[in-house]
Amino acid sequence: MKNRFKILLFLLVFSFIFSTAAFADEIETSDTDSTETVYEPTSLGATELDLSAETAVLMDADTGKILYDKDMNRTMYPASTTKILTALVLLDYFSPEAIIRIGNEIAYVPGDSSKAGHVVNECITVENLLRGLIIPSGNDTATVAAAAVAKRYMNDESLPYESCEQVFSQLMNAKAEGLGTKNTHFVNPHGYHNKDHYTTAYDMAVISREAMKNPLIAEIAAQTAFYGNGAENTLEEDSDMISQTYTWNTHNFLISPGSAYYYPNAKGIKTGFTDEAGCCLAAYAENGNVKLIAVLFNDTDPERWLDARKLFNYGFDNYSYLNIQESGEVITEMPLSGQDPFGPETIGAYARQDKSFLLSEEEYGRITKEFELNPAASVIKDDAYYIKAPVAQGDEIGKVKYFLDGETLFEDNLYAKTDIQKATILNSLKYFATNNMKIIAIVIIIIIVILAAVGSLRAKARRRRKVKGKGRR
Repeated sequence: MKNRFKILLFLLVFSFIFSTAAFADEIETSDTDSTETVYEPTSLGATELDLSAETAVLMDADTGKILYDKDMNRTMYPASTTKILTALVLLDYFSPEAIIRIGNEIAYVPGDSSKAGHVVNECITVENLLRGLIIPSGNDTATVAAAAVAKRYMNDESLPYESCEQVFSQLMNAKAEGLGTKNTHFVNPHGYHNKDHYTTAYDMAVISREAMKNPLIAEIAAQTAFYGNGAENTLEEDSDMISQTYTWNTHNFLISPGSAYYYPNAKGIKTGFTDEAGCCLAAYAENGNVKLIAVLFNDTDPERWLDARKLFNYGFDNYSYLNIQESGEVITEMPLSGQDPFGPETIGAYARQDKSFLLSEEEYGRITKEFELNPAASVIKDDAYYIKAPVAQGDEIGKVKYFLDGETLFEDNLYAKTDIQKATILNSLKYFATNNMKIIAIVIIIIIVILAAVGSLRAKARRRRKVKGKGRR
């Protein structure tokens, strides 16, 4: 009887441990989806602004994102918007305070060009050359810039202007290509018509965006007028160098307060016109933290000012910086494996930085996000990944990726929000006992019944042996 009791007790304990292990494994292999959609995608219909310009684009100045496009990659003649790139190349080779002496390069300006009014042997600062390029749109200023840069680049002060223009154009095209333009080819520094001198609305927006990153160009682009000495009165009185005083006024009606087309948010940049190019405009405006660039090619007057206002109003009315991630916010719950059964089955994952993007409400609704578990902190079971316990708060446990229409917007690391303890045999048994009292009670009753039955059978056996013993006597 004692041996039978030991066998039953052993079977009971073995069954208890086996069921606990199976229960723990069931917890570890629970299925959790690792991909979440912020909002269900919705279609955004094309918006027509009824622009007069042949081609146009609206770009976010901070990121380069395209907000509106009207045939933006068609090659067009840029006219004097060319001078935005001329200003960038000039500052690649000269500091703003440098003094440049003007030579006979100004004689190569076509007679019907816009001019700033320079004279031979005049001295002028590079900063005021920039003003001459942008405010009065001086083609003569552009030739001065081209000659100065080319001679410095070639280390040849005797370089004839025809060669200077070729060298400078090569530098312009290299600069444009380096900025990421796709269909730009310039052959002069000012934009006077040439069939081989062309760009696109997109490319000019790229160039303009780079220009507005330069504080000096951005400052000058917003100026409506300049009155002052070209050399900033830095020349000595007994010097043989000469300077002159200028009065320049902008051609940009968007930034002119007295104009009927004044747009208070506009801060530049450059106008342009030739018969072949039509009316052109590269414009910049900002409203709060939203900064926009609009480029219009082959427009008319006054439609180019009205088109620019339409583009800017569209951008400011429909786009704003929307937060897609907040620092410290739990972004998702990741499944756990091997954790203390008294603890949670998932662990909160959070990011450490705020992130916002310039988006329309429709775009915000189409954002999706996906999650990846950190391979170094996870295990795989049944073709699914789980974060393996133990985990310390702040451990890097995965990544989150945000997508808009399949394109990656942003990705970031995710960290554990809490500590997670590892499961042990003892706390697994305790958990099973705590959550399975009815099962244990039933098992105990069964054991008691079995023991009682065994005891009864044993008692009967003893009585039978006694009866048999008496019969033999």
